[in-house]
Amino acid sequence: MCSLDALAVGPVFGVEAVVYSMCAVTGAPIRIADGAQARGEILVGIHFEGPSSCAAVSLCREMVFLAGDEAASSWQNVNAGARDLFDLGDAIELAERFFSPVVG
Repeated sequence: MCSLDALAVGPVFGVEAVVYSMCAVTGAPIRIADGAQARGEILVGIHFEGPSSCAAVSLCREMVFLAGDEAASSWQNVNAGARDLFDLGDAIELAERFFSPVVG
């Protein structure tokens, strides 16, 4: 499951959700409880691919959790033109706006 999918579960279905993952750069464990925990420490990175790419191969593997600014910068610098960073609050809002119309 990509990071945005995981972040959408709570707000889209109106349930309490806990996400367990790891930082894509450091491997550090990440725990998010309803988006409230460690807002300033967790970022979400999205590596945008071309429109003809297969999401299962590219996009879902390129929406990642990142543990802190240093890991986020390291991840983004690999391909800064195609990689964007979102703080946790913005990522949760993006996930909710993206998936709510699909579910509801």
